[in-house]
Amino acid sequence: MSNVPLISMDELESQLRELEGRQPEGFSIEEMSDRTGRSAYWCRAKLKKLVDEGKAKYNGKRAGTMLDGRRYHAPVYVLVGGSDGQL
Repeated sequence: MSNVPLISMDELESQLRELEGRQPEGFSIEEMSDRTGRSAYWCRAKLKKLVDEGKAKYNGKRAGTMLDGRRYHAPVYVLVGGSDGQL
């Protein structure tokens, strides 16, 4: 049994809105994982559900730098809907 507390989709959407506030072009799976304390696998599954429901969408790629200095491009996503929290 996991010691990670359950998180509702509403709580997840709220945390993703906060990420969007810091990164207007969108959030990556890595940022979503860091924010929620969940694995990238868990985040991908939840993000897929949001995309399937029309609540999030792919928004291109953002350049980043790996620990060894090499550049990479990570896919980023945005929530679809008003900034008032209504999805």
